[in-house]
Amino acid sequence: DVARQLAQRDVDQRELAAAQEKEALRKNEEINAGHAVDAQERTVTQLEQENIDFDSRRRTVDDEERPLLEQEVRLREQRDSLETKEMKLRQDFQTFNGRTMRSGSPARGQASPVQHSIAMAPMSTRSYESAQYSSNSLRSYDSPKPLHTSPARSPAPKFY
Repeated sequence: DVARQLAQRDVDQRELAAAQEKEALRKNEEINAGHAVDAQERTVTQLEQENIDFDSRRRTVDDEERPLLEQEVRLREQRDSLETKEMKLRQDFQTFNGRTMRSGSPARGQASPVQHSIAMAPMSTRSYESAQYSSNSLRSYDSPKPLHTSPARSPAPKFY
């Protein structure tokens, strides 16, 4: 009977050791899982902070770009308005030029090739100097006075 009890005790001790080993493995897995959860929570917190920082930078860039975009819209509207006015002036010029040519005045009614090419080119492709040259050459037809001699001016700004 003692031998059987000793054998049972040995079996119980082996089962207890196996159970304790399983319990230690489970506790290690639980600790490792806790560390993994903490690492994932830190990653999520970091990504949330990066998202907040990105949104903040995007709002800053939007706030800086908004006035520039509004200015671009105003400049486009101004350019469209100027092109409309230019087209009206061209039509008025052509009407005036046609009337002058019918009146029979050869000096005023005939445009030189330079004047014709300048008159037909869009204003955006002409420089301020060529427009000034055109007006000076028209003056030279009117009278033998010297061409306009004013202090040098900088070219007019171009809007694209």
